Amino acid sequence: MSALLSVGFGQGSLRPRHPSVDSGHEAYNSYSYSQSTAVTEWTSWFNIDHPGGNGDYERLEAIRFYYRERVCVRPTAMEVRTTDWVSAADTGEVVHSSLDKGFWCVNKEQPHGRICSNYHVRFQCPPVQSYWSDWSEWGPCSTSVCNDAGIQTRHRKCLSSQPMPLLLVPACQGHHTDRRECSTPPCTAKWSPWGQWGDCSVSCGGGRRVRRRTCIKNSPTVQCTGRPAEMQKCGKSPCPVRCQMSCSEGRPIEDCSRCVCDGHVLLGEVHSMTGVPVSGASVSLPSQPKVILARTDNKGQFKLPGVCSSSSALVSIRKDKFAPVTVAATSNTTGRSWIKTVLKTAEKPYIVKHPEDKVRYEGGRVLLCCKATGSPLPDKYYWYHNGTLLDRKVNKYEEDLVLRDLRPEQSGHYYCKTSSSAGSIKSAPALLTVIAKGAAACNSSPEPHLVRMPVDCVQPGTDSAFYNAGRCPHNKCPGPLDYDLRCRDGAGFCCAVKTMEARTINCGSYNQNPRVAKEIAIGRCFDGTSDGFSREMKADAGIALTFHCPERKINREGLFQRLQTNPGQTLAQMARDMRELEGVQVQRSRVVAYPGSKYYFIDLESRVIVDNLMLLSMNHF
Repeated sequence: MSALLSVGFGQGSLRPRHPSVDSGHEAYNSYSYSQSTAVTEWTSWFNIDHPGGNGDYERLEAIRFYYRERVCVRPTAMEVRTTDWVSAADTGEVVHSSLDKGFWCVNKEQPHGRICSNYHVRFQCPPVQSYWSDWSEWGPCSTSVCNDAGIQTRHRKCLSSQPMPLLLVPACQGHHTDRRECSTPPCTAKWSPWGQWGDCSVSCGGGRRVRRRTCIKNSPTVQCTGRPAEMQKCGKSPCPVRCQMSCSEGRPIEDCSRCVCDGHVLLGEVHSMTGVPVSGASVSLPSQPKVILARTDNKGQFKLPGVCSSSSALVSIRKDKFAPVTVAATSNTTGRSWIKTVLKTAEKPYIVKHPEDKVRYEGGRVLLCCKATGSPLPDKYYWYHNGTLLDRKVNKYEEDLVLRDLRPEQSGHYYCKTSSSAGSIKSAPALLTVIAKGAAACNSSPEPHLVRMPVDCVQPGTDSAFYNAGRCPHNKCPGPLDYDLRCRDGAGFCCAVKTMEARTINCGSYNQNPRVAKEIAIGRCFDGTSDGFSREMKADAGIALTFHCPERKINREGLFQRLQTNPGQTLAQMARDMRELEGVQVQRSRVVAYPGSKYYFIDLESRVIVDNLMLLSMNHF
């Protein structure tokens, strides 16, 4: 604030007057610059600056620096006079003042080139008052235990506006101490980062090295999870040792794995099955198949130096698309050994034993077998259940798969897969059926089975050419076995006809008397599903019979005679006659003569489907 101050005495106090403006500056034509009109105490006069230089500066900050205890904290008024005791308001000079900053006069602001007078100032302080200082920072919590509650405190001081004896300072209103609740963090324990690995315990031959970490916790009641130290293998390089191998001829090589004879050589010759030299075949020892010692040249020959003549060394020879062989070298005392061998063309593996369908009760066990061969032989087998690879460690299988304590969810298709360097192959799937405890193994009701009637048999009231004779489902059933861990079960059990019912069908000019299936039960498996069986064989097997055609008959005696004289031609003629019938399929047939008997058995291996009983009877002689 710029002000023109005129200061003088007036009954011990300074009275303000109205401000006026002079030469662009605000001028206070007053005896004092005051914030209070109460009767107060005045300080002594201060003069810490002289008008030389830029002017006269009586700054409150500088006065407090030199006279710290002689100026109150909050002055209420200020009086300014020159050293000649002239009031600042009467000097006609441009001056500035503030109760926060003090008084100052700047030379360059004075009119007509004048310079500021030499001023001294004094301040008016209020009566002695007490006041609180600012609060201090909160102190530490009274408890250091984790996850606990305590008290924090902070303080303030009662100060006076004027320096005076402590006992005379009026008391401040309020408390000098403040308290609040505090809590400590939860109890925690965590590991520090791992330290550096220590030195290895050995320099070779295999040792250990250790690294450590520290558990950082804020209470002894908690612990870190894990180990404070970790070990690692180190120094894996083998230690140089002296070879203890004793060679009857020659010397040990550097890795002490075999003996070599300097100056001796093994000569070899490799051909294919057709006698063609095999070039590029690798030659190695069986104990180190990946270490190739030599390769055959364009003539199928190789040279392997260092093989001792007195040793019967084994050598492995490998070549892509050929089966590998291991042969022994022939040697003599001339310092040379030789090998001559033939490589067979690699043959993709093929299955010679497929797993078979099995039916078991829940809780039982089963054996599924698989066998493959080839060149080279397959070396590993894999088993799959419904397309999913079975865990070898859990099921412990090789060629054969054994499942114990069977459960219904293990039902499904199983197959094996094997491979060699020539390729891979998988077996045909086998169906495993696991019957749950308490479940029926066989449905007692026969399933529908329509049989074609003779062409001249017209049933009254219907135009259907078929009759439902019923039959058993074509599936196996569980049953008592002499031993349940066989590749092929000793006996099979299937759904079979338990009871049959005779019926009469009026065909107009004659009657048909078929027997149809009525009730199904478990029985021994009997391949009577083919229509190439006699009436008696079907009755024994419990199979519903088909219809009898009375029009066509075969002279049984003439057939026997033809079979005895020319069985091949007779069978061919029978096959031609059967192909003329509707629904008959003949692919391959043969006649089997029982030794020492006049009976023949016509074997139609590909299942002949015939609806005519007259032809069916030809299967039983």
